[in-house]
Amino acid sequence: MLDAVNKRVQKMLPQRMKEKHILWGLMTLMMVSLTVPATAQSGFTVISQFEDRYPRWSQDGNTLWFYSNRMGGADLFRIQADGTEMERITTDAGREVVPVPSPDGQWVVYTRQGLDDEDENLFLINLQTGEHQKLTDDPANDTDPNWSPDGEKVVFVSNRSGNYDVWEIGRDGTGLRQLTDSPQREGLPMYAPNGHFLVFQRTMARRDADIFVKDMQSGEETNVSAWDSGWDGWPSVRHDGEILFTSNRDGSSQLWAVQPDGSGLRQVTQFPGTNVRRAHWSPDGSRIVTNIERPQDPSVLIVVLERSVLLPEN
Repeated sequence: MLDAVNKRVQKMLPQRMKEKHILWGLMTLMMVSLTVPATAQSGFTVISQFEDRYPRWSQDGNTLWFYSNRMGGADLFRIQADGTEMERITTDAGREVVPVPSPDGQWVVYTRQGLDDEDENLFLINLQTGEHQKLTDDPANDTDPNWSPDGEKVVFVSNRSGNYDVWEIGRDGTGLRQLTDSPQREGLPMYAPNGHFLVFQRTMARRDADIFVKDMQSGEETNVSAWDSGWDGWPSVRHDGEILFTSNRDGSSQLWAVQPDGSGLRQVTQFPGTNVRRAHWSPDGSRIVTNIERPQDPSVLIVVLERSVLLPEN
């Protein structure tokens, strides 16, 4: 297994980076084998092992999109969910991050920051033509995009009103509107699959964040994680409406879940000595893709977790 990983690593990286990252990859795999229970090894698949972040599923569940610094700058990549056929999508000198495929599989929205620390704007990739087009063009920062369930709108975070709030815009660039307005900082908005509510992260202080749900009909906002002693963040929504998020409430960064009304709080992962972050259920709810990090380990893993390695649902 380690020989296979080394060969894959060498193909992925420039010559000057190979030796260092091969060592990191070997160390990471050894750490993973010590962390995950032996009975669960078949349900724990390491997809990539470098500075690869924010993995997202394609709608068919066969492909993963992410961004990586493996080539020296932040670029977009996609890879099969079994870890094969990695493809670099962007190659220019800008910084491209947080790619999200559309529900119909025809588009990808992402955040791009140009050279000289320019403002962040949203861009679209037409997957049929390969064309990249700018969706937002504002002196403010626009980031953290996600799609509406019908794929006609993009929800995102922007400081164009002076604070980081949640906004929405049509895929054609029309219909811009503000969805939240608070003195705190919002981030990572995502619609429920039925479109009835919007989930997002609201940060009250540097180490204090909670998960909020906004009812799209009434406009009411509810704190559904409601923990005053730490950090709940990176929310996403399963196909049945359950909200998955990252929390340090048990002392390390693990995955938790809660219902959109705030009930049914449960822990989803328990990997001692490992931080689990930025997770999303597959479209059919059978697997989770996530980033896993370990203290003093420079690599950031993309890992697919089967239900067999998750804590049982209540």
